[in-house]
Amino acid sequence: MWDLSGLEFDSAPELMTFFHWTCLTDLPNYKHPNHARLFPDKDALSALYAEPSLEFAPGLLEALQSDTPPPLSWFENLPSSCPKNKWGWYVVPMRKDGCEPRAYWGSGTKTDGGVGNRMKVYAEEKGLLPQRVRESLDEGYEITHIGLLGTVDIPGPALAPALEVFCLGVEAVFTWLFWGLWSKTTGYGAGTGACLWPVDTLEYGGLCTHSAFIEPGCKRHDLTAEELEAAAQVIKGRKLVAAAARGRRYRKRKADVDPEFYANRWTASVKKHAGEYRCETCNITFCSKEAMTKHLASDSAAELHAAAGVEFASEAERTALKATMKRSYDKRKEEDRYRCDPCDHTFANKLRFDEHNANPAFAAIHLAAENGEPPKQSAYRCRACNRGFSTKYSHRNHMDNPRFKPIHDKFNAAETASTLPSAQ
Repeated sequence: MWDLSGLEFDSAPELMTFFHWTCLTDLPNYKHPNHARLFPDKDALSALYAEPSLEFAPGLLEALQSDTPPPLSWFENLPSSCPKNKWGWYVVPMRKDGCEPRAYWGSGTKTDGGVGNRMKVYAEEKGLLPQRVRESLDEGYEITHIGLLGTVDIPGPALAPALEVFCLGVEAVFTWLFWGLWSKTTGYGAGTGACLWPVDTLEYGGLCTHSAFIEPGCKRHDLTAEELEAAAQVIKGRKLVAAAARGRRYRKRKADVDPEFYANRWTASVKKHAGEYRCETCNITFCSKEAMTKHLASDSAAELHAAAGVEFASEAERTALKATMKRSYDKRKEEDRYRCDPCDHTFANKLRFDEHNANPAFAAIHLAAENGEPPKQSAYRCRACNRGFSTKYSHRNHMDNPRFKPIHDKFNAAETASTLPSAQ
């Protein structure tokens, strides 16, 4: 199906335009009519590939022009950190000892959250997972990575319908080029020749059940740009009203549990938003001078300030404040009013204690304690910060957080130095 002889492409968008347009023209019957209606000519399609915010993964151009298919490890080394407010395309490699690896190709085009929210579903392995991915998890396969193939800014209401259908088309092209489809004999309307390489040379099996070209998109295609903008404003207003109502109901429930504490917390929140107590280095605002002082005395803040060349609290001041905080904690621990023994944590009031007990993140720890089982160690740990995380997604978010970069860099430098041979 593909004949690239004599053709030269300088960029991934240029090559993807060629593949995408070829699919639209050579496979006229195996796609939803919206694809032909929104992209009647190559110029209309090229305009979206020229979108300034469109970015494809590093190395994609070389991978698509290679004489041999990329190994699964190539997909496992794709970027996994997704910026906010982006739509995009991703691949989900899966492995199981003694079995053929598998992979799923998809896209995220929700207005709220974009592709980042879609990737989170795979990281947490819950929610609306594709059929074959869920079956593979049940068979014992593990998700080894969630890699981004490309991203584009979430559009405004007027451009959203066209860009959503465009994203579905790009997903379909990726699925065919890398043959991410379940069967290696069924053509899915294109034939296995739509794969850039013989399908029997691929080291993985696909998990997609169909081509995204048959999907129409969820956005309204029968409205003008002005009508779409007006409808978006109405929906936004409704969401704001609904969010305000939920906030009022939430605050009332919390106030009914502990009126005095909630009143104090509300006052603290007002002070915090006033911005009187603020650490500019860490970009954090506090509700009181005491809270800000505690932050300045903490080890994590000291690392960040030192990296920025700023010194707010001396070592003696930090030591004295830590001793004060420990005495306060020990006093609460002795009173033993609001204490969770399985988590070895004492809370300042009943509201915090009840919130902790209702948090599903700690349900496994509590259940293990009830059954007399030893507490489980966190599956993922940051050795630099000595913090544990229950999911790979939360651990990756922590590692990518720029606030902790100075701590991680210092730890990595010290670890590297310890492995180097000493000078003679």
